[in-house]
Amino acid sequence: MNLTTFFLQALLLTLTVEIAAVFLLARFYLKFSSPKLIPATLLASFTTLPYLWFILPYFLQPYWLYALISEILVTILETGIFKLILNLNLKKCFTLSLLANFASFFLGQLIF
Repeated sequence: MNLTTFFLQALLLTLTVEIAAVFLLARFYLKFSSPKLIPATLLASFTTLPYLWFILPYFLQPYWLYALISEILVTILETGIFKLILNLNLKKCFTLSLLANFASFFLGQLIF
């Protein structure tokens, strides 16, 4: 399997898992609903995943360091995107980002 195909599969998994996670967390845990939830999640994932896949691996080795640092950076960036779009407090945005990224990372490790 080539890198492009693998990336597209990972992107599809990431979008599916993170949209579901953000929607469920917002709705049932944070008691928040907005028509901006899905667009915010799409923007967050489309903005960060290419860096996670194509840029950060060249700067961070070994894999455990790459995984740790890149997930921290992605969570921080996506928190900012959620803050800008959803206008929630920072703690709620961080919770959405952290748990959505944890879910997609964990499932990605299981599948790939």
